[in-house]
Amino acid sequence: MRIRDDHRPGPAAAPARHQVPPMYTPRLRMRSRSSADRYIDGAWWPRSDDLAAELPDLLAVLSVRLGPVWRVVYDASCWAQAPARITVAGETVRLDSYHFEVWNTMYVFGRDASMLVLQVIPADTDEHLAHESLMAAASDAPEPEAAPEAPERPRHITNHQAMGAPDQDRQPFDIPTRTPRLLLRAHESHAELFDGAWWPRTANLTAELHDLISALTPRLGRTARISFDWNATSRNQRRIDHPDDVDLQAPDVDQLPDTMHLVGVDGIHLTLLVIAADTPADVANAQLLHAAGRVTHHPPTG
Repeated sequence: MRIRDDHRPGPAAAPARHQVPPMYTPRLRMRSRSSADRYIDGAWWPRSDDLAAELPDLLAVLSVRLGPVWRVVYDASCWAQAPARITVAGETVRLDSYHFEVWNTMYVFGRDASMLVLQVIPADTDEHLAHESLMAAASDAPEPEAAPEAPERPRHITNHQAMGAPDQDRQPFDIPTRTPRLLLRAHESHAELFDGAWWPRTANLTAELHDLISALTPRLGRTARISFDWNATSRNQRRIDHPDDVDLQAPDVDQLPDTMHLVGVDGIHLTLLVIAADTPADVANAQLLHAAGRVTHHPPTG
């Protein structure tokens, strides 16, 4: 669970949880509540790609930790077409598809501004592999680093040479090293201060930059320029990376501290709040949600 907002509905605004028990026990594994330093809270292996049919059983279980759920954000590329809203135990749940959510990450929002992040394993995954993924995602043990001889597993965060040969270091980039910790506002929210927030895993931002750009491509198109107050580690990393046709610049005039300006080749602009890598998880998650406009208003009641 991520955060709780002070502006939450009173006890009578909604029942304590979705009251209808699941018809089928969902194939779900969750980390303990004490694992606040991990971005992914657990993993779910649905039985089909029909999101509307699969969600009621999942939400019946998640409501034990979240309370009533009012919104689910999902990767549209991994599911059949889904409606904008479904009804679960008499409660309306809003479904929002976002193409920037790489690797089938799903965000589940409770009515008190709490949130759970799930890794969704495709329904047609081999049973053995799915079971391993479920157990790994739910483990409270430190994440193991991948060995270089196992390229199919997550790689170390390193320079971009590890992501392909020199002639391949152009957009679109190769498979991301890791899923970026990124949240964006809806398209219609451009009047806000930020378009979203990014929480990198290390102080070496340029080592994670291709992952960020890949996640932003559906929204930004090809990235042409990024303006930011790059630290010495990031600048030194840039000197050893292959050229990638992305122009990294110092902050623009009047650019706010800790913000990153990204400009696409078609002139589309995005402004991200960049959260320091060593920020405590609960603080970082609160900043992610706030920058993406997820906790500034009461959730809808219907």
